[in-house]
Amino acid sequence: MHPVFREKASLRYGEILKEVRSNKIKDIIGAAGLLEHAQIMEVVGEVICYSTGLTKEDMEKLGFIYADSIDEALKMALKTQGEKAKIGILKCGEICPIIESQNRSVG
Repeated sequence: MHPVFREKASLRYGEILKEVRSNKIKDIIGAAGLLEHAQIMEVVGEVICYSTGLTKEDMEKLGFIYADSIDEALKMALKTQGEKAKIGILKCGEICPIIESQNRSVG
């Protein structure tokens, strides 16, 4: 996980921009990833994560809900969203999905 994410992943989009402009975040490449992450989190609200590459602590810092397995993640998602829910799966570190929500697209 990128170091700036460990420190700043819980910030909202506007807060990240403010920190970049005030030079509190100097890593512009990291900030770009943070901005994408913040935008996704603000739109979807909840991410359940199973990963062999991230620790439980990493997931918590990213604001993700930890799952022990893919099956557990799917069960958790269906329990909170209903059996007919649409579920997006990001694989291999994808950070720029296309999300459509009430006439609004992010991606």
